Amino acid sequence: MPSDFIARTSPAAVQVDEGFIANLIAKPDLLGSCDDGVISPAGAYFEIQGTASGEFLHEIGLRNGDMVVSVNGQPLQSYSDAAVAYPDLYVAGETSYRLLVERSGAPTTLSIELVP
Repeated sequence: MPSDFIARTSPAAVQVDEGFIANLIAKPDLLGSCDDGVISPAGAYFEIQGTASGEFLHEIGLRNGDMVVSVNGQPLQSYSDAAVAYPDLYVAGETSYRLLVERSGAPTTLSIELVP
């Protein structure tokens, strides 16, 4: 259950077990077992759809209809942007992430910290 690996520290901030994230990255098909949500291209951003309370995307603060604009200031407008962000952030050992999302037309920042 994703909530076993996530601790909410404020309304817009969570801590996530880094081992859980490493496992999801090593075996991406596992995400389907902990979330029915979909992240898909929608215009200039990626849109969150189909996530519900108790599922991973929802537990880290994302909501249906959110448009993911950037991670740590790096724009996410295409799969290429995501491919560039991955090694620059996760592979480089980054443990604090700021997701800028557009929610109901307004910018919202979510903070995610990976913890041992």
